[in-house]
Amino acid sequence: MTVCSGSLSATPCMFSIRNVTAACAMFVAACAPKPETAGFVYRLGVDTLAVSSVTWSGGKVTGVYVNRVPATAVTRWNADVDADGGVRRLERTTSSGDKVTERVVITVAGDSAVVERTDSATTTRHFVVSGSALPRNPATDAGLLELRTRRLVSQGLQQVIVAAFSASDTMALPDTVRRVATDTVVIQGPRLRIDSAGRILNLGPNAERATVDIEALATAFGPRPLGELSPRQTVTGNVGNATVTIEYGRPKKRGRDVFGALVPWGRVWRTGAGDATFLTTDQNLVIGTARVPAGKYALFTIPTASGWTLILSRKVGENAAAYDSTADFARTPMQSGPAAAPAEQFTIAVEAGQLKMTWDTVTATVPVRR
Repeated sequence: MTVCSGSLSATPCMFSIRNVTAACAMFVAACAPKPETAGFVYRLGVDTLAVSSVTWSGGKVTGVYVNRVPATAVTRWNADVDADGGVRRLERTTSSGDKVTERVVITVAGDSAVVERTDSATTTRHFVVSGSALPRNPATDAGLLELRTRRLVSQGLQQVIVAAFSASDTMALPDTVRRVATDTVVIQGPRLRIDSAGRILNLGPNAERATVDIEALATAFGPRPLGELSPRQTVTGNVGNATVTIEYGRPKKRGRDVFGALVPWGRVWRTGAGDATFLTTDQNLVIGTARVPAGKYALFTIPTASGWTLILSRKVGENAAAYDSTADFARTPMQSGPAAAPAEQFTIAVEAGQLKMTWDTVTATVPVRR
């Protein structure tokens, strides 16, 4: 660098200032954190449910999230964050094909958050937040949560409490990100496995850090949606002059071990997926050893390797899928054994005087009569 001395001639000094300015700019660029990009893959058994890519660059976090359930949709988002990882502004746009289906803009200033959401109409919500804000959404969670996990590690903290909310909420609630082991962080939801720098390696058992070509995958998955993971189905059968209706969710095996693993032996199972399984009869029945008056019941089972137990519950209203033993109406044994043919999807039928359940390589039955 030229040092000005002697004459106050402008030219050498201007040249030197330009050199100093250029050198400073180069120094700042060299010292600025380099953008870092990571991918995440979300699986259920052998099926890929979603993929995402996140880039952290100073006070900016951007990402792309490709979701295949029920239809393929692509969410692109960007967030401005402060030094503590609090979100100051987030914009998120979701498209299906060439059509924008939702746009969300979140602005946080001081203790106030404004959420503007546009789908078929535009709604705006205002509510109070305290401290750093964490807008929650499957598309953004990996990228924004990692700001917290890195902070836990870099500052030697055991927990960080943030104000968390989704675009449909009307208030923010405290969300604790707590480190419970060297490589484990617990939040409201999945347990996160992290590395020595606080990078997220796994979001629960079904999502892991990976290298992805997000644009290529968005194109590949566009025409390949997965549909509903456990679609509801209603089946009807006749037992004498009684009409019996079963409403239930139908999960798929998807390459997983089912009984004794996904469905543990000896524990109450909701017997399907999603909402509870319901049995409705318009006449009194005898199911196994239980006399069952006409009405509606939630069904649960306890599978074991040597036989199952069928539970009929009176709890059929809100949150019926959460088993409550005090609502038991009756319990009765079921016979179980090898299925006639392996079943990829869980199936219930009322036929030939039996209530029959089949999934994977197992069938369980109980007699039903008037």
